Amino acid sequence: MQYLQNLGFSRVTQDEFNVGYAIGGSTYEASTVEMAGAHATMINGGSYIKPHTITKIEFKDGTSPVVPDYSGTQVISAESAYLASHLMYQAVYGPYSNYMQILKRGYPIYGKTGTTDWGSDGLKFGIPQGAAKDKWMIASSSKYTNAVWVGYEKGIKDKDTYFDSKKSKLNIPGNISKLMLDVLHKDEENPPAITQPDGVTSITHIKGLYPYTAVLEGMDGSFVTTGMIKKEFNKLADPLQASVQDIGTFDASLSTDGNLHLTWGDYPDASKLTVAPNTKNLGIEVGGKWYDAPDCAVAFDWTWVYGPIRYKAQVSIQDFSFDVTSEQSSIDQHIDVKPGDKVNVCGYYAYENMNYRSNEICKEIQVEDKEIQLTIPSDKATKAEIESWASANGVTVSFTEVADEAKKGTNEIISNGVKVNGTTMTFMQSTIGQARFAVTLYVGLACGDNASVVNGACACNQGYEGDPIKGCTAKPAPTPDPTPSTDPSPDTSPSPDPTPSEDTQDQNDENKD
Repeated sequence: MQYLQNLGFSRVTQDEFNVGYAIGGSTYEASTVEMAGAHATMINGGSYIKPHTITKIEFKDGTSPVVPDYSGTQVISAESAYLASHLMYQAVYGPYSNYMQILKRGYPIYGKTGTTDWGSDGLKFGIPQGAAKDKWMIASSSKYTNAVWVGYEKGIKDKDTYFDSKKSKLNIPGNISKLMLDVLHKDEENPPAITQPDGVTSITHIKGLYPYTAVLEGMDGSFVTTGMIKKEFNKLADPLQASVQDIGTFDASLSTDGNLHLTWGDYPDASKLTVAPNTKNLGIEVGGKWYDAPDCAVAFDWTWVYGPIRYKAQVSIQDFSFDVTSEQSSIDQHIDVKPGDKVNVCGYYAYENMNYRSNEICKEIQVEDKEIQLTIPSDKATKAEIESWASANGVTVSFTEVADEAKKGTNEIISNGVKVNGTTMTFMQSTIGQARFAVTLYVGLACGDNASVVNGACACNQGYEGDPIKGCTAKPAPTPDPTPSTDPSPDTSPSPDPTPSEDTQDQNDENKD
């Protein structure tokens, strides 16, 4: 109470004090002179000077003028006064839409508006619930302060003794204050800005928290603000270190079709599983009566930074790993595993946005690796049959064709240098894919054109000659005897004894016998 009285508010008493004084409401009454004096205290560096209208008294007879002593009384610190003034400067020049922007000049102006409403008291006069009754505007340069009040002293039935939207938009207090500023500073140099005391410095902290709190590394910039503060209060509290309760139970199971089922114990504090809303009911009970204030904006909540608690797990399969996040305490997820794989799953609780987590519980799952009995095709199997068998069992085969007429239509399947046709071999599911088989397919001789297999080898057909593998060609026709002479001259030369033919010789031999 003394603090308010030191600022010149004479009507403030302990008996009348209540929570409404925080916003200048309830029974808190002040005159325009008192408001001007209190506002000027901020501009004067915290020194209260009682408002006055006389600066000096001059005498016509030449007597020395009387200059009253209007020395001030320091009622608040220069630093606090400057900070309040800086806020009022921002109200005029900041990026806000309000009635004070009409006060902007070529020199700094520090302004503040105020409104009093009828509440429910005006209903009996036909005044809407909560309609404005009074409007204030106070404006200061570093040299002058003026206070303007416009309003209705009393309600009159059905006479619109309140401010509706149309009247408010006229901005009557602003226009009056603007004119007063222009008159007060006419023909004078523009007044300077008030001086920032050495005891004021800047501070960067998390928005909406008090005590002012240091910013977390990597924090979203929308939660951070920079302002001014008295140096003696330039201290930052450590940010709330997110605490995550220990996890008590966790289980992981894997079905044969690759479905991984994870189950966490329910998080003990269910409220941490959701992000806090950005509005809150700030209602208050005073004198046994509840004053509701729903949907009030919340400046900050730690869940906005850290996010909600989530159920998390890290899944590792051989050299590959991935993370699982769930809003619920159980989840199913398909994973690709092979027989013999080892799956490690570690479950824990953690915040969604920041790297704060609980202890973890790990489970190891061994994927079953069964024996497989693999029957090898017989030596009568065709190439197509062997390929189908290899594909169905996930093994690799390589083929070589060998021409062998005697073994035509058979095969040999070799594994590790041993013929295995028709046998049964044992493999593990995890290694059967590494099995390799070399297959020799025996085929008949492939003779060329005009050639056939004779006694296990290719030979040209009768009347053909050449390479029976590449193909044979027809033999050339025999060369005919020369044509007899047609000379008419008789041959007078003696004829030799004719050589007996084979038949004649045989006959002679018979005669000798």
